[in-house]
Amino acid sequence: MRCVTKLQEVGYEIWHNILPVGEFHDPRYGKVTITREMIEQMAENFKKGIPHYEPPINIGHNDELGAYGKIVDVEAREDGLWAKLSFTEEGLELVREGKFRYVSAEFVEDYVDKETGKNVGYVLVGVALTNRPAHPAVKPLTLHERLREAVRVLAEWLGLADDVPRWPIDEESPWEWDWADDANAIIEKYGWEGLAKACAYVDMKNFEKGESGYPETKEAYKLPFAKLKNGRMTIYKRGVIAAMAALLGARGGVKIPRDERKKVYEKLAALYRRMDMEPPEFHYAEEVTKVELEEKVTRLEEEIKALQEEKTDLVKKLAELERVKGELERKLLENEIETWAKEWLARGVVPAVVEKFKTLALQEPVKRKVFDEVLAVLAKPENLKQLGEEVNDPIREAIMKADKIAKVLGGEG
Repeated sequence: MRCVTKLQEVGYEIWHNILPVGEFHDPRYGKVTITREMIEQMAENFKKGIPHYEPPINIGHNDELGAYGKIVDVEAREDGLWAKLSFTEEGLELVREGKFRYVSAEFVEDYVDKETGKNVGYVLVGVALTNRPAHPAVKPLTLHERLREAVRVLAEWLGLADDVPRWPIDEESPWEWDWADDANAIIEKYGWEGLAKACAYVDMKNFEKGESGYPETKEAYKLPFAKLKNGRMTIYKRGVIAAMAALLGARGGVKIPRDERKKVYEKLAALYRRMDMEPPEFHYAEEVTKVELEEKVTRLEEEIKALQEEKTDLVKKLAELERVKGELERKLLENEIETWAKEWLARGVVPAVVEKFKTLALQEPVKRKVFDEVLAVLAKPENLKQLGEEVNDPIREAIMKADKIAKVLGGEG
């Protein structure tokens, strides 16, 4: 049923080259040059949804007469900008009866995007039915395109397109490909043409063709999906899926010219349908890459924000732990000094002196050894009798040292 629906859609649609690449002269504009860069930019902007409306098919560049269809897809091909024209029934009748035989592309050179306000360059804004096209290379509209498109759709759906091999399918085995073993085995049995059929893309432009009519270097071949199995060429379901994923940008993508990607996609999509699978939606690999980068930047920004918040919480917790640690260390020191002071009281040092040394020990715990030496002298009553001896007496010096310390602390002596 999906195939029938697709064929019904084709009934009003025609692919047509609306803007051929090349030069011509027009009395109104002088020399006009249509380049590859121009049509590629138009196609790219169309894929981005620029303009914001569906470019219409009008009559004689006059919107006031109404729309007789719309442009639903575009492709920048080697010979020009191809558009998929979807006609209304009335529009198709005008072409069928030969009332209008040509189309004329409508485009803007410096289009300002309505959403961003930025100049996005060349933009296709519509196409007009006409009998006097300005571009001499524009071909007449015919309905043969409809028939060819219908045949193409049916062939692709059934997997009968010329470039889609009708080999048996392995739907279970894992896909592994070795360019040395697998490619050489195919070349040995079926030649370079066989390898070409086993791959979704062959670069026929940048590599010299050999006697086989195909490039005779493996570098020209990309996206393999089939190989020899028990001596027979076999399509691998997982190979087709892997090739499609690479075409659409997975695992770094694959280098294939932009204007040829859609054709490669259609070949793989036909294989999908032959295996009764719905192919993924087509898009250019760089579009996925851009989205992935934007999503990655967003994720990183969110992660950075979360880490910053976590850092702030950790700093607060660390400060609180430092405060608690300081209080605990202070209490531990106070308990140690209290025990230390009681020991000297028990050894006979005057309480007032012990209190003063206890205060000093709390302020400078590292000097407790010095304080112990002084208190050891004061703890012996017989040492007090020697206060009248010479100043160079070590006992007297120790007592004088203790006295000075006591005075510094605010004591009476």
